[in-house]
Amino acid sequence: MKALLLASIALAALPLLAAETQQSTPAQPTDSPLVKAAKAPKKRKATIVITNETLIKSGGHITTTASQAPLPPTPPPPNDEQLLAEAHRKQVEAKAAADRAAAEKKVRERREAYAQRTMAEQEGATEESLFDDPAVTEHRAEQVTTTTEQKKPPL
Repeated sequence: MKALLLASIALAALPLLAAETQQSTPAQPTDSPLVKAAKAPKKRKATIVITNETLIKSGGHITTTASQAPLPPTPPPPNDEQLLAEAHRKQVEAKAAADRAAAEKKVRERREAYAQRTMAEQEGATEESLFDDPAVTEHRAEQVTTTTEQKKPPL
């Protein structure tokens, strides 16, 4: 019986012992080539400064030209006709903008006048009181429809 007990304890302790040996020797993960390149020490290349002395030593040559090509001509300044045409175009654009603004103002004024007439037809109803009580709103609508029906001439 004691042998069986000792064997079961040994079997129970075996996974714990194996876990300790794995923890004591961790496996080194292998790095990818990109990680290796990133970890590698950076080597600086020597910068080369090009001077006349370095060109003479390296066997290089310097070229120069005897004459330089002329620059392209500048555009001529605008004449009087072009200046007048530009001024006229600006005046036309300004007038068109003013006309658009005036038309928009008229439309805005018409909309405001229509809104005021509509509010006056609702017998003193304000924007806040239109949606207060459905019964009051229905009563006002009935009054408006009966007054418009009475204004119609008989057939």
